Amino acid sequence: MPVTGILGGTFDPVHRGHLGAATQLLARARLDEVWLMPNAQPPHRSTPPLASAQDRLQMVRLATANVDGLSASALEVERGGASYTIDSLRQLRRSQPNRPLRLLLGFDAALQIQAWHEAQTLLREASFVIFSRPQLGLDPSQLKLIGFPPDRTEVVTLQTPAISARMVRERLGRGEPALDLLTPEVADYIRDRGLYRSEARMG
Repeated sequence: MPVTGILGGTFDPVHRGHLGAATQLLARARLDEVWLMPNAQPPHRSTPPLASAQDRLQMVRLATANVDGLSASALEVERGGASYTIDSLRQLRRSQPNRPLRLLLGFDAALQIQAWHEAQTLLREASFVIFSRPQLGLDPSQLKLIGFPPDRTEVVTLQTPAISARMVRERLGRGEPALDLLTPEVADYIRDRGLYRSEARMG
């Protein structure tokens, strides 16, 4: 069975930084494929995403359509409700019990994992790849103190552009182009759907 990495997130919207990280993780973490999995309702955000779950899923589908090894997963959007990682892991293991899975987490998200739903169960049952950019100074010893199991946790450093979804939304909200931050397909979808035109919130 192929080794599959699961990269969850809000993807509001998906941008070149997400794609760069996912592509590099294929090689650096020796993965056969990476699934980008937009959540339906992010449980750790105080404000909801600006784009709907269906719009965010469609943008991920467009962004990954022509990238070898990357694909969109509709699992959390189709399940609906708060998107807890442990629920997704259980659902995947029920449907594909022999598929090796790796949860792909940015270093900042990994540092917050103790606040996640059923964190201890997740740390006990999952395998992880933690990634960061060089300038962020990823310290593997911190991960062990937090509770990540060393035998099931791989740490990698990636060379990815410093792009955030908030940066994209703010630029689009000001009516400025963002083709350097987005794939053309996603930029066209955002324009055609009228997304992020007047962002009042920056969450």
